[in-house]
Amino acid sequence: MEAYHLNGDYDRLHFTNYENRSDEEELEEIISILKGAGCIVSEPIIAPDCDYFKCSIGCIPFTIIYSLDPNHGTFICCFDKNGMKQLEELFKKQEGK
Repeated sequence: MEAYHLNGDYDRLHFTNYENRSDEEELEEIISILKGAGCIVSEPIIAPDCDYFKCSIGCIPFTIIYSLDPNHGTFICCFDKNGMKQLEELFKKQEGK
């Protein structure tokens, strides 16, 4: 899985699904990586078109958005530049594994 920003939108971190896994498996891996790094991940909040998880890395809040539309996957939204940098680094470490 590779993390990237789409069209210069640096508040959202998207993921490339090279393994062609299901959306559910991708979400599980993202949550596992985040929890393994000590992030706090809430139970999902159910919305009509997505589930979202309120999270934090240290004291910086961010949100995982899981689209309920097939093949739209998951992305992370973080409006704090330092928080986004930490998240980017966290997922870059995972790319090499």
